Amino acid sequence: MNWYAVRTKTKKEILAKDYYSKLGVEAYVPTYTTKRVWSDRIKKIKISAIPGYLFFKLKKIDFDLVNLNPYTTNVVRTSSGKPAVIPHNEIDCLKKYLSGSEEAKESFLTVDDVVTIGSGPFCSERGVIEKFIQNRAFVLLKSLNIKLIVSTSNLKLQKTA
Repeated sequence: MNWYAVRTKTKKEILAKDYYSKLGVEAYVPTYTTKRVWSDRIKKIKISAIPGYLFFKLKKIDFDLVNLNPYTTNVVRTSSGKPAVIPHNEIDCLKKYLSGSEEAKESFLTVDDVVTIGSGPFCSERGVIEKFIQNRAFVLLKSLNIKLIVSTSNLKLQKTA
């Protein structure tokens, strides 16, 4: 069984996941919980960590099944035009990281540093730091070609040569 990625319509990731689940396809939307403040209340809401994307697991990609979903647009492909296969360990790392099981540590890194995640669920994954805002690092994971917003207080990053 392989993991694949599909683009979704704007803010329809959860609906697309539910649709695939009804068809018996294992699907995953990386989400995190945040607080939003309105004038009369504060509310915790779930937000997609990778907006516009959904991951699903199939033995062999079935485009007829994938295209049945009204909330998705197209399958993510490699530069050669084949559907991109997402490694199991990257999906597992996303799941572990977003569950909040990281140890706290701030690093001494700068923008454009190539980093390896030293411990925790992203276990030896490599990426490039694009920017810092407050206590968050924007890290580009090359293998997925996506940006993750990583709390530097929740992650051990090690500079790689």
